[in-house]
Amino acid sequence: MMLKKIKPFITRVLLLYIAVFVCCNLLTDNQKIKNAYHVRTLNASIPKPYHYHHLLSILEHNDENINPRTLNQINFYYKKAIEFRPDMTAAWGLLGATYAALGQHQKALEAYNHVSKKYPDWFWAHYNAGIIYHKEKKYDLAAQSLTLAMQANEKSTILKTLHSPMIYGPVLKTAGITGPKELQNELLIAKQNANALLLKCYLTLNQTPRAVQHINLGKKIDPKRETFYNYALAQIALKNNKGDQAVKIAQKILVQNPYQIDTLVMMKEILNRVDKKKAAAVIQAEIDKSKKLGRLTFSEQLARISLKPY
Repeated sequence: MMLKKIKPFITRVLLLYIAVFVCCNLLTDNQKIKNAYHVRTLNASIPKPYHYHHLLSILEHNDENINPRTLNQINFYYKKAIEFRPDMTAAWGLLGATYAALGQHQKALEAYNHVSKKYPDWFWAHYNAGIIYHKEKKYDLAAQSLTLAMQANEKSTILKTLHSPMIYGPVLKTAGITGPKELQNELLIAKQNANALLLKCYLTLNQTPRAVQHINLGKKIDPKRETFYNYALAQIALKNNKGDQAVKIAQKILVQNPYQIDTLVMMKEILNRVDKKKAAAVIQAEIDKSKKLGRLTFSEQLARISLKPY
């Protein structure tokens, strides 16, 4: 009698259990199918070494022979990687690099800003964003990003880069970076570039005290750009109506580098101010000669500073 009463209940429980079991298996199978699809999609679209060579050629060597199809292949791969694994923050860095190479700066900035919010200590996201802002002449935003880059933790950046082999392994190999020493050297050069760009930003924004800070820092960490930093000092002196001081600095520069265009232009400006037209004409001849020799101005040199695909 008792069994008859509980039999319907037992039947319902069994049916419910079977239904839950079937649903769980279906969900598991569905997730397996999804995962298999993701793996197949990514495996089918993995960029080849020549894809990365082209990306580096565009970013680092200002190669104007852009092959959109090649760059879009890399772009597609990292977009899919992010779609399938939204937590794969490192992939956003290379996605930003492909957008930058394609000339889609706004999308590149969105990608870099996504990385920098997740990892504030990620040097490359701040650095690359700063270069893009500088190219767009948004000097206040460039200064903000480049300052954050200079403040970023170097060890943290190296560890995150080297410990993301699935994302950064192929591009590091293409760039010839095999370990922390090479990456540390890349960071040193990038910091030198960031400091030079910061100086340019602060000179343009008329923020002299900050400009002087970066002149002093540059002389310590970037001896190859000593001429640039001395020129910046001369420029500040001239702006502060200290013409004699500016002339002394400019003369020292021209002894070491007689074809430095910016300094020659400055000397010409000073001579015109004191109405020495003949001497100014002589300087103009030197400026023309420098241009024929293919000498670049400091602004042209800084404009060639490239993004990094990290």
